[in-house]
Amino acid sequence: MGCGCFSASSWRALAAGVLGRGFGPTGIGLQSLAGIPVPEELQKRRSYIAKTEQRGISVAQLKLVSAFSERVFGLATCIDSRSGQVVEWGSASKYNVNDFITTPLTEPFGCSTVELVAEAPQQPTWFVSHAWSHGLRETVVILAFHAEAREGAEATCYYWICTFANNQHNLSQLAGALEETPFFKVITADSCRGTVAMVCGSAALFKRVWCLYESYLSLELTKGRGKPHLYDLGTWCSGLLAPPIEYMPGAAIQLDLGNGEYKLLPDLFSVGRWDETLHLNAGKPGVAVKPAMSLPPGNHDLGQAARVRLILSAYKEKEVQAIDWHMPLPPIFPVHAGLAAFAVNVSTAMASRDQDRRAILHSIASTPPSEWDDEPPLTHEGYDKLNRRIQHRFAELCIMAAICSGDAAKMQEAMSRFPGARSQATSYVGVASFNGHVEALRLLLAAGADVKHDPLSPLCLALLRGHTAIVAELLDAGADPEDQTFVPFIGRTPLDVARLRGADDECAALLLRRAVP
Repeated sequence: MGCGCFSASSWRALAAGVLGRGFGPTGIGLQSLAGIPVPEELQKRRSYIAKTEQRGISVAQLKLVSAFSERVFGLATCIDSRSGQVVEWGSASKYNVNDFITTPLTEPFGCSTVELVAEAPQQPTWFVSHAWSHGLRETVVILAFHAEAREGAEATCYYWICTFANNQHNLSQLAGALEETPFFKVITADSCRGTVAMVCGSAALFKRVWCLYESYLSLELTKGRGKPHLYDLGTWCSGLLAPPIEYMPGAAIQLDLGNGEYKLLPDLFSVGRWDETLHLNAGKPGVAVKPAMSLPPGNHDLGQAARVRLILSAYKEKEVQAIDWHMPLPPIFPVHAGLAAFAVNVSTAMASRDQDRRAILHSIASTPPSEWDDEPPLTHEGYDKLNRRIQHRFAELCIMAAICSGDAAKMQEAMSRFPGARSQATSYVGVASFNGHVEALRLLLAAGADVKHDPLSPLCLALLRGHTAIVAELLDAGADPEDQTFVPFIGRTPLDVARLRGADDECAALLLRRAVP
C-alpha cells in the first residue's frame, strides 16, 4: 500500500514539518516519514567525527541504511528529480538515496550519515571509488562479498564512501587544495589497504574526472610507499554466461593480487540461484532442464564445478541425449562495462565543476602550481600512463568481446597494444570456435594458441555449432580428433559429439576423413 507521491523537495519539506512538531537537532531526529517508521538506529546522531577521512562505514551499517531505503522506495512514490521517473528500489541510485533517505535523516543534526550509525571514528580499510548513478542495492551486495573475500566472514572492516562520509549539508572541505580533500587523505593513509572501484552499468566511473583522480591516486601516487595499494574491481553482472543457459544476475569482484596478477571471483551465493534461471530457460528450443546444484557455502574457488544436468535436443530435432555437464564457473565481467572502461580518456572526462577538472588534470600532468590558472594540456604522458593502467585491466575482456562479435580488427588492435593479454589465447580459441569466427581463430593461432590442451575442447564446441570451416582450421592446427577429455562429454570422442547433430553432417564427415582408422 502506497503512502503518497513525493519529489525530493516535497519529501524534505515533509521531514522539516515533522521536526517542527517536536523532534529537534539536540535529541531524537525523525521517527517516521509519511507514516514509515524510521529505525531507532537512524533516529539520532551517535558521534561527532571531526575528521572526514575517519568516517568509514561497515557492511552491517550499510545494510541498515539499505534496508530502510528499500522500505521507503517500496511504500512511497518518490520521483527522481533528474529523470522524472518513479524511483524503484532495484535501481535506486545514490542520488536517490541522498535525496530521500540520508539527507532528511541527517538534516536535524547537520552531520554525515556515518555519524548517525557510528559510535566513534572508524578508520577506513578500503576506499570505494564509484559514480553516484550506481545503485545502492548493488553496492551493498558487492561490498559484502568483497569484505568476506578480503577480510573473512567474521572480520569487520570499514569502507570510505563519499555519499555517507561527507557532510552533505556542508561540502566546504572539498573546495580547498586536492591534497587537503578527504579523498586524498583516505587513499594515501597507511591504514588504507586499497581501493574498490565499482565498474557497473556504462562504466560511468571511468567517465568522471573525480573518479579518475581517485584511480590516479590509487594506481600511481601510492606507488613506492613500501606496501602495495591494492586496486580491486567490483561489478554487478546482468548475467553470468553459461551456454546453453543464458544469464544469471549477481556480483563479481576482481582482486588485485599485488604482483601484477588478478583473480576474478563470482559470487557463488548468486550462482546458487541458478535453479531459477534454469527453469526460466526450460521451455526454449533445444533446452529441457532438470537442475541439480551443489555448491559449498562460502566457497569462491573458480575450480569448484557447478553440477548441472542438462537434456539437450540434437540439432534438426533428432535424437535426444542426456548429458551430465560438469561446468566450471566462467570468469565473466560485464562486457559493456569493460568496453566502456577500455575506452577511458582522462583528458575528456566529465566534471560537475570546471575548476575541479582543471585542478585534477593539472595534478595528473604535474603542472607547476604557477600555471594552474591556465587551461590544462590537451595531451600529456601522465594522462596516457593512467589510461593505459586502467585499460590493461580490461584488455582481455576487450579481446573476448571482439572475438564474440567477430571484429578481427579490434581484436588485433587490443592484442598488439597489450601483448600480455595473449597469455589467455587458449581460452579465447574456444570462444572463437563456438561463435564460428574464422579470422579471429586465425589471429589466435598466429599468436601461439594451443588447440590441444583446452578442457573445453574448441573442436567439440565448433562441432556442436556445426562450424565446418572452424573444424577444418582446428584440425589443420593439430586438434586431436580422438580426444576424449572434453569436460561435458568425458569419454566421448569429437566424432561422438558431431553425431549429436546427425550422422550425415558435413562436420562428422570431415572428422571421419581425419580420424585415425
